[in-house]
Amino acid sequence: IIFSPSDFSMMTRRMTVANLLRSCSRDLRGPYDGQSLLVAKEILAFVLELPYHSLSRHAVLKRPVPTLRAAAARGITSAAREGRPVEYILQQKLFCGLPFHVTEDVLIPRPETELLSD
Repeated sequence: IIFSPSDFSMMTRRMTVANLLRSCSRDLRGPYDGQSLLVAKEILAFVLELPYHSLSRHAVLKRPVPTLRAAAARGITSAAREGRPVEYILQQKLFCGLPFHVTEDVLIPRPETELLSD
């Protein structure tokens, strides 16, 4: 796991969902420019075992994050920053509202495909 200098300052204060979301989103800006917040939410929803939509609620954002879960989110973020698709890392892709198991042996469903299936 690679930490940025701002990560060390966050380690000294209580890590919250909001802090971790902000940090992961910032780290993903390069490879996921324009979608870094969405991808960071997807990672945190997976790691924290929360529904994706709950990461917009103020009460959830104020919750503390266990150290091991924060480390897991940082590890996934690091792998995604290196260009590995998040869907392959998480081995999951939501398609038409349903979670599908994906591996590197299959193509990741594209959003345009959802429109065709409706």
